[in-house]
Amino acid sequence: MLPKNAFLRRIALSMIGLILPVCECGNVPIARSLIANGLKPADVISFLFAAPILNPITIISTMTAFSFDTRMVWWRIIFALIIVQITAFIVSFFKEDSVINPEFEKLCHSHNHGSKLSNIFSSSRNEFWQLFTMLALGASIAAATQIFVPRFIINAVGGDIFLSVISMITLSFVISICSSIDAFFALAYVRNFTTGSILSFLLFGPMIDIKMITLLKTTFRWKFIATITLTVFILSLIVGLGVNLYVR
Repeated sequence: MLPKNAFLRRIALSMIGLILPVCECGNVPIARSLIANGLKPADVISFLFAAPILNPITIISTMTAFSFDTRMVWWRIIFALIIVQITAFIVSFFKEDSVINPEFEKLCHSHNHGSKLSNIFSSSRNEFWQLFTMLALGASIAAATQIFVPRFIINAVGGDIFLSVISMITLSFVISICSSIDAFFALAYVRNFTTGSILSFLLFGPMIDIKMITLLKTTFRWKFIATITLTVFILSLIVGLGVNLYVR
């Protein structure tokens, strides 16, 4: 069903979100299923990172929120595809046994169906509590920032070509908001922050945030998670800076 050519296969997997709309909360279980069925990590990353952005719900919500600037919609789609493909290409150089979490690997190879079901239930329960804890932490940090950071500092940072991008990427990581509504959240920062920083927020958050890392660690090793996080961060930063410097 999938193309044999690696690049075309990853492009096809990136487009699954168009017919299977899922945000980052729902695509990790699908990604785990793909790995369990033998798909390579680079291919899975192509789906995992693209699906939250390249799906009808997210595209429509972005179009609605940024109806005054349709460039943001196209930039989000195009740069998301580019970031995903570069990240997947880097991932393709990893050996599979250095990527997959040993506990998840054991679960995949378990032949005792009763034991496997019990393990999955136990794993899901632990994931839920970890996810709830991290989301509560993220919400607390975001609220504290709104209350305790003076407005003049926010304005100064928001107008800086570099600091604005770093700030919005950090915010997207901390608040862990779903991609289907993040465009409306970002809209509140449009007046105070640069265009590139808003775009970086819309690119980085759906791929990497506290919630996503909490879910990823049940499937992948920490070294691998750190690598893809750094890759997406650098690429999102470059895109944001590029838009700030060259686009008016």
